[in-house]
Amino acid sequence: MIQIISYNKLSIESDKIEFNTINIPFSLDTYEINIIDLTNPVFFENKNRNFNKVNSTCDLVNLNKMIEESDKSTTVIVLPKNVNCYCDFYGGEYLLTKELKNIMECFREIINQLTNFPPNIELLYEPNITEIVGNLFHSDFYFKSEKSLTKSCKSYKATTIQSDENNSIVFTTLDFLQDEQSILTYLSEIGLYGTKTDEPEWFKNLEYLNDGELKQKEKELSDKLENSNKAVEDNNCKIQNNNDIKSILYSSGDELVKKVFEILEELLDFDNELTSFEDMKKEDFSFEKNGIHFIGEIKGVNENVQNKHLAQLDLHFENYLDEKPGISTENCRALLIINPLRKTEPFERVEINHETIKNAENKYKSLIIRTEDLLKLLESFRSKKIKSDDILKKFSDEKGLIVVNDSNK
Repeated sequence: MIQIISYNKLSIESDKIEFNTINIPFSLDTYEINIIDLTNPVFFENKNRNFNKVNSTCDLVNLNKMIEESDKSTTVIVLPKNVNCYCDFYGGEYLLTKELKNIMECFREIINQLTNFPPNIELLYEPNITEIVGNLFHSDFYFKSEKSLTKSCKSYKATTIQSDENNSIVFTTLDFLQDEQSILTYLSEIGLYGTKTDEPEWFKNLEYLNDGELKQKEKELSDKLENSNKAVEDNNCKIQNNNDIKSILYSSGDELVKKVFEILEELLDFDNELTSFEDMKKEDFSFEKNGIHFIGEIKGVNENVQNKHLAQLDLHFENYLDEKPGISTENCRALLIINPLRKTEPFERVEINHETIKNAENKYKSLIIRTEDLLKLLESFRSKKIKSDDILKKFSDEKGLIVVNDSNK
């Protein structure tokens, strides 16, 4: 789903988009994409005698905190055209007015109240048109940047950029908030709608599970191609299945949840008990095995594991106990299955802070399971070095950070 947050709700009919006002936005991580619309001219009014703030500054500050805490969604910020800005309200009217293009420094200060505008990129006035799949989108400003997601026709000026190293915030000057078709066309062009997460370059060289053996076998079979076409096809299928499972090292959101569920069902000898789990916007999963109840959160984040992730899991854990009075903390366990630093190659990821692990062990009584450790468990399980009961015992007895022996050694 997509959320559009604007000064006033937009009157666009769509079953794929929800609309909220800037003073009452809904949780960003409820949606895959959040569009913050700053195009309404009324937004650029300030009753005080300066142009570097707006009447809705408090709403921007609130949205700023929501963006900082968001770890699942992408935020698209739509900048306005060259509107008139007003300040110094007295006697029922604004006494001062200037065009936006003439107060660009003030404009950057306003944006920075929402999120940090890239300090090394200039925002310059120059009306342009950008064509996307036959649709013409107008803009009054462009970004002086070599990297861009969209460029204007003929002048090739950047009209959409990614603003942070994690690519979770996008700025655009395009006027695309016209109807559902225009919105979805634009989002598809910049790779946010209707596309699967791109496989990163480092992923191609990773070897997990039995990749090395399968790739060597593929080479041997290729040398005897005339007699082994089907064997090669079967082997390629197994490699692709491995890649699907290994995608937990870079994915997030529903993609990650689906694959983790499949792995857990194999490890714990379940039969669709997790893949059929109904997400009620509480815990990501819950199940009971051998009299022990397990409550779990599954996250794919750009940062390392932090206390806020443990606190969110603990809240779901306490709510679960409240809703099921017959269950006590003695027979209930909290699991945080997390893909931290997901844009970094696994072997370059830094260790989790020692204090965070201690908090999981002592304060929250929960167990952190990184996706790379989940893969190691699957390796050991498939090579019959560990059984389902052993894995269940680990989930039940261990706290802090799960200890997994590297099956590759």
